[in-house]
Amino acid sequence: MSNVQRIFTSAAVIVLIRASIALEQQNDAPRDRHVKIVAFAPGVGIDFAAGQVEVSAKVVLRKGPLELFACSPHTKEHESILAVDAKPSHVFQAMGLIGIEPGHPPRFDEKADRWIATTGEPVELRVRIRDEHGERTTTPESWIRLIGKSDHPKKLHWVFAGATKNPDGHFPADTVGTVACVVDFDTSVISLDATHTSDNADLWLEADMDSIPPEGTPVTLLIRSAVRRRIEFQIGNDGSLTLSGEPISLKAAIATVNNTKTEDVTTLIAIKAAPQVPQSRIDDVTDALTGAGVQKSNITVTRAPVRPDDTEPPKRKLEKRGN
Repeated sequence: MSNVQRIFTSAAVIVLIRASIALEQQNDAPRDRHVKIVAFAPGVGIDFAAGQVEVSAKVVLRKGPLELFACSPHTKEHESILAVDAKPSHVFQAMGLIGIEPGHPPRFDEKADRWIATTGEPVELRVRIRDEHGERTTTPESWIRLIGKSDHPKKLHWVFAGATKNPDGHFPADTVGTVACVVDFDTSVISLDATHTSDNADLWLEADMDSIPPEGTPVTLLIRSAVRRRIEFQIGNDGSLTLSGEPISLKAAIATVNNTKTEDVTTLIAIKAAPQVPQSRIDDVTDALTGAGVQKSNITVTRAPVRPDDTEPPKRKLEKRGN
């Protein structure tokens, strides 16, 4: 088993334990049907149904050249727009748990005397802001401009570089804070797909003060795959269809899937069926999705196991009779 696999495996165990504890704590409290984020680690949540990692952060820089878009606390706030309330290793683990494949950070080839670009699965970064104006979502590009110009970069291509782990188990990104980088760091968790020097004289991006909220504004950094979208539907024993705990019609489910379609994105559908759902109802849902253009290979169906008390009649207690 590789180091990356060990990290993801141990992280998965942690998530299951925390989710179990959270469910136990909710037994005596009203359930919020809208809650769908699993608390993974301090500052890091996972929306498994949407295939998205959510990281608490705040604005720490509105003016000046950039080497990062997001760093961890007490590291590179002087050159990063956001500081996340999380350890980079926890962000790394959470991304792995939603199936994003890591590559390697940019690295310097001494023989060739040049940097080798990052590899990894393309990812999409967005920022959710909640303030007196309500809730809205924006992109990193809208807060960044080319140095010396008023132009915003058209598109920043982010990838899951995966950072590195030392033989002693230390995760260097936790020390230097390299969560999402716009120049070359060999400890990057998330990086751009092209090389960009970190030499101060050649930095290429800067913060756009006119677009960024005030320093200290709390935000959420949203991370998901840029090439795959995961949508999870549930089918209850009565055949009802839900999405993230909310009832949804089959027509609306198809519309939801169609809204995610682009030429560059593959939509993966997960259907979780309760034990007593008739197979005909599962077939109706999958047939409707394939009829709407979803490839059958991109649909997975799992049925919850049948418990003995779901099918067996209650057993009568035998009374002891005297002679």
